[in-house]
Amino acid sequence: MQVLINGKTAPLYSVDVGRILAQVPVDAALGTADLVVQRASGSSPVAHFTVAAMNPSIRTADGSGFGLRWGTLSGKSLLLSGMGLGQTTPPIDSGTPGSGATPNGAIEAFIGGVRTNANASASTTRVGEFDIQVDVPAGDAAGVTRFYPAP
Repeated sequence: MQVLINGKTAPLYSVDVGRILAQVPVDAALGTADLVVQRASGSSPVAHFTVAAMNPSIRTADGSGFGLRWGTLSGKSLLLSGMGLGQTTPPIDSGTPGSGATPNGAIEAFIGGVRTNANASASTTRVGEFDIQVDVPAGDAAGVTRFYPAP
C-alpha cells in the first residue's frame, strides 16, 4: 500500500482499517492537493485537500492540542516537543528524523509574559518534531508558556 500526494509517495506511519496516518511531503506546494491510496487491488478515487502553511505548536500530553504540555521541567529549563517550525539547516527529508537540524527562523518564548531564551533542534527520534529547550525565568516555573517563531 502507498499514499500519493500530488503523485509523490508520502511516508506512512500507521495503517489501520479506516485510518491511514501519513506525512505530507515536506516539499509539498501550498494549496489544493490530490491524494490517492494505492493497494494491490487498485487505487482509490482522488481526494482533494488543502496543504496549508505550517503553524508552530507544542505537543500536548494527550495529543489533543489543548491542556497540559508534553515535556519535562528540569532545573531551570522547560523541555518541550513542538512541530511546524519551518525549514531547517540542514534540510530534513520527508519521513526521516531530523538528526539535530535547527530551524532557519529565530525562536521566541514567553513564560508568564516574560521573554526568555529558547532554542530548538529537530528530534533525532520523532519524525516532524522538534526538541525545544526554554529557560525558565526565576520564580515562574509554573507560569503560562507561549511559544512561536519570531516574525
